[in-house]
Amino acid sequence: MPARSGRPLLKIIIILTVLLVLGAAAYGFFIAPKMALPGYLNKLSKAKTTTIAASISNNAKNYRFTLKLNGKDDLTTTDKPKIDLDVTGQISSNAGSSSILSNSASGSLSAHLIMAEQKLYFKIESFSYLTQLLSIKLPNDWYKYDIASSDTGKCATKTKDSGSFLGGQLLTKVPVKNARLAGIETVNGALSMHYVGTIDNSKIKAAIDAANKNLSAACKIDITENDYKDFTASYDLWRGWSKDRLKLAVTYTKDKSTTEITLDTGAYNKPEKIDAPADAKDVSELLKDIFGYSVSSASDITRKNDLATLTAAVENSAADNNGTYPASATEVSKLSFTATDPTTKKPYSIIATKPTAVGQIQYLRSASCNAATNLAVAASNSRTVALVTLLGDGKTYYCMDNQ
Repeated sequence: MPARSGRPLLKIIIILTVLLVLGAAAYGFFIAPKMALPGYLNKLSKAKTTTIAASISNNAKNYRFTLKLNGKDDLTTTDKPKIDLDVTGQISSNAGSSSILSNSASGSLSAHLIMAEQKLYFKIESFSYLTQLLSIKLPNDWYKYDIASSDTGKCATKTKDSGSFLGGQLLTKVPVKNARLAGIETVNGALSMHYVGTIDNSKIKAAIDAANKNLSAACKIDITENDYKDFTASYDLWRGWSKDRLKLAVTYTKDKSTTEITLDTGAYNKPEKIDAPADAKDVSELLKDIFGYSVSSASDITRKNDLATLTAAVENSAADNNGTYPASATEVSKLSFTATDPTTKKPYSIIATKPTAVGQIQYLRSASCNAATNLAVAASNSRTVALVTLLGDGKTYYCMDNQ
């Protein structure tokens, strides 16, 4: 009899083991698949550092392109994220295409991108299609763009006033349907659980609305049902202990184009060093380095044209008033002249004194231009007028008169 005393306990252990196995199986087959994609994106958004290998391919009516990105990110400081990516790409026209690519069989792209210190640094190492088309040579320099004050910069980082897309609920609560466990496979040398599923279009709006609750007005996601009603997206996800892979296939039924995205991530939360390039030039110098033509030069051409337009308006006013020119800057400011300064993006201020900032235009009657100083000087003829503005460098004056 004593020998039988352990059997009830053994039965209980066996029953509990069976229940645990069945529970684990039920979780693996029914619950885990639905949580796999949101769980992966949540892991990705919360990881301090990650290695990234991504490929994007698109096949549309007129062209095909493939883009590959390899690098790492460091989100340790959420308001100053760092990213380091090598970018390569290939683009070509499809047979019978009427696009701009028709005259070129293909073109390749190679570049290096770094985001650090709230600035985007980039170096275009090659862009064969562009260099062949325009017969130009790309500079071997780094350029930088300050994204801190832009809407993109504010919305890509997490601040007191705005949530972050990187950690937002849109990433971690992507709605899925038909999710299931497809098997256990080896991917990138690691044993992984393979899940498949489809993005649930009918619940995208609810996910966007939930994400927008945590975003400031300037950062809210402005997408309507019409924007995604014509696409379907299915995914394959491999979850491993230290490496993961996401493959997304998107089909646009309206134009029958397809896009495939593959993302390999790993080395989570391991120390990474990402430094900003030294001696990077401002992005405004890129056009000058390529074409010998700067953005500031283009803006100054606009200013000179605007001054000519205002001079013509003054002449028309005189013609309508028996040859009498406007007596003051105030009268000129009432003329039909609506141009805006290319830098300030605001209407020009018409003043009576020498300009001290871009966006100002001086108007003087009985005046002409001094060729040496490009400023207005007094003249005895009341039918002579001069207008002066300040060019983009904030130092150089430009004068125009009606002589």
